[in-house]
Amino acid sequence: MSGKLGDILIQQAVIDEQKLIAALADQRAFGGKLGRTLVDLGYVTEEQLVQALATQLGLTTIDLEEVNPPPEALACLPADACKRYGVFPIRVDPAQRLLWVATAEPEREPLGEVARIARHTLEPVLCTMSSIDRAIKRYYRAEGASAQGPLNEPSREELSARTRTSGPSSCVSRRRWSRKGSPSARWSSCCKRRDCCGEASSAPGPRGSHS
Repeated sequence: MSGKLGDILIQQAVIDEQKLIAALADQRAFGGKLGRTLVDLGYVTEEQLVQALATQLGLTTIDLEEVNPPPEALACLPADACKRYGVFPIRVDPAQRLLWVATAEPEREPLGEVARIARHTLEPVLCTMSSIDRAIKRYYRAEGASAQGPLNEPSREELSARTRTSGPSSCVSRRRWSRKGSPSARWSSCCKRRDCCGEASSAPGPRGSHS
């Protein structure tokens, strides 16, 4: 199923039209993504947002509390990169150079950077950002200062700001993301609609649509 995020949340009886209108007004005033705006306003929980994104993008969800990632998966990404891009490695197939990563925001540019750093094709699965943060602290706590990612990598916030100022973004809408920074033609397709993941666009014109 595809569609606008706001419509999906209404169909799932998570929010009503009035809350969506209020969130859109807040988004217009302050920028950012609709999903994060709804969470910040207390209209939806992180879990409800993840379920709606899973419906929208056709991705699976995961509970990181029930995952015990193998050392070889953790070795694919340093803690610094996980923190920067809001991801967590959960499984790896060395033979196919395929890495499963948990993410709360499956966006094109961050996942492209993660694939480049890991030098693996990515298989994204959805979970909450707070569970990713907890998993990073739990499994990377022994790495300390040695867990440094590549220098001069943009932070998660910088990527979000860059997305807002560069106009419509593309999001993963199916499965795998190649380490070359573009989705595999066989396994992935990119949704180039403005509303795919609740992105706010800076393109000129009226702003009343929602994702």
